Amino acid sequence: MHAKTILFVLISVFLVFIFAVSVLIGLDLLYHQKYLTIAGLNYRGYRGKVLSRKKSGEISIVMLGGSSLFGYGVKYNEAIPEILESALNAPLGNKDKRKKFSVINLAYNSEGSYAFYFNLHDFDYLDYDYVIIYDGYNDLGIGNTVAYRHADPVFRIFKYMPILPMIINEKAMFIRHGGKIEEAYRDKKVAFAPDQKDQIKIAAIENSLKSYNAIENILNRIKKNDQVDFNINLLTADPWAWYTYYMRKAIDYTLSRNKKVIIITQPHISDAHRDQQKALREMLVKVYAGNSSVTYFDLGNSISLKDESLCYDGVHLSAKGCRVMAGYIFEKIKEEVKYGYYK
Repeated sequence: MHAKTILFVLISVFLVFIFAVSVLIGLDLLYHQKYLTIAGLNYRGYRGKVLSRKKSGEISIVMLGGSSLFGYGVKYNEAIPEILESALNAPLGNKDKRKKFSVINLAYNSEGSYAFYFNLHDFDYLDYDYVIIYDGYNDLGIGNTVAYRHADPVFRIFKYMPILPMIINEKAMFIRHGGKIEEAYRDKKVAFAPDQKDQIKIAAIENSLKSYNAIENILNRIKKNDQVDFNINLLTADPWAWYTYYMRKAIDYTLSRNKKVIIITQPHISDAHRDQQKALREMLVKVYAGNSSVTYFDLGNSISLKDESLCYDGVHLSAKGCRVMAGYIFEKIKEEVKYGYYK
């Protein structure tokens, strides 16, 4: 084969690859816009509208947590971070000279303390001033390594969060579980056997992921994911060692960036949750006592998760529940973030 022919083939393959990537990006942006309100993550990887560059005098707060903070089951503007932002920016009168606040929802479904360090690192460019950690439920088991965004090589390299894989996977899950997508996410066994027509649909849906997976595999080889750095032997003496270790890692990273961190205990969900949060408080006192950049608030007894008007499934807050919880958080943090003061 002549050199010119080889060059032509290589250029053709490259152009086809670029065209495929361009089509995928175009579709991805279209679906990001379509599902912004209900599906959550924007193309930058956080929930809500994409923010413009941080303005002079603006105070930026990022919130870390799992699905209860993310706002599973409610629209993005009904979730705790959006409501908290509105409360912090509510007018104080004609002589209101406060700085503007932005509250960014970095939570995601199933993420626990392991993910927090990665999220803080990956979103450094937001130049946040405060970090609020509101979680615990997803670390009631041992070894939760879910870090949804950081696990995606496209996001790690380009800070662009694809939505197409999630939508395609959800469509397949929807068919497999007879339309019961929430139960599929919660690992509940659903008695449903796809017929031949549904099996064909599932095969077609999964086949549509091949182009993205091919790109993802290339990028994974370029920049591999980080490894777990926890000493598993610590669990023999302390069942909450995993949780407190990764909470401390997130806090230490925040402090190393000269930011302030606020840790908030969620409404208690079980006795195990109470034990976990007790271990957290003991760690905070032992390691950070006297450090003015680390603040802790206990909202464990703030609301009852058995109140169906506030919590629709025993875990996730309703729109009303999010408003109530955001109000509690606002009252706790408003002095901490200099609410009402201009300096």
